[in-house]
Amino acid sequence: MLSGNILNSRLFQTIRNGGAMLRKLLMVLPISIVVTLLCWIIMKLIEKKCSADNKLKQVIIQRKRWILGFIFYISVLVQVGVLSRMLGSIRTIVWVPFRTPGGDNLVVLYALANLVIFIPFGILAPKVFYGINTLWKIILVTLVTSVCIETIQYILACGYSQVEDVIMNVAGGLIGYLIIKLIEKRKNKQNAV
Repeated sequence: MLSGNILNSRLFQTIRNGGAMLRKLLMVLPISIVVTLLCWIIMKLIEKKCSADNKLKQVIIQRKRWILGFIFYISVLVQVGVLSRMLGSIRTIVWVPFRTPGGDNLVVLYALANLVIFIPFGILAPKVFYGINTLWKIILVTLVTSVCIETIQYILACGYSQVEDVIMNVAGGLIGYLIIKLIEKRKNKQNAV
């Protein structure tokens, strides 16, 4: 059993690390907003320049909000997962899941962060790419995306490349996908009544 001082120390460290994660997230928001606004301008130009029967124009009109949400999300994800880290600092693969470098008290915090950060992926990807319309496809696309991020982190030596991250990212994408499907199912039931 943990003594009170050890428990307080671990709790304080977890809160401090959680605060650092939140600060990092808030710091990347301005760039993500600018990137999204630039994409919105490009989409507006495409809408103006293309004829009414142009497929790209129709896709933009139908899915504009989802596309812009996805662009904002991917911008945040790339900045938090790769660009906000010191390049050349860490090049390590952690093959054993839930063995976070830095101590056991960080396992839950980092696992939850990796889960939560991919929930929007599971919500947005099927709305932007209509081909991602089954459970297995979202699992596969989330898996590939997560492995790509971990591979980039390894190549750029900007973080621990962890199997745990991939597991939790896929779980987050799956949760997001189930959330959007549940919302759509309820909406369809309401429209049928």
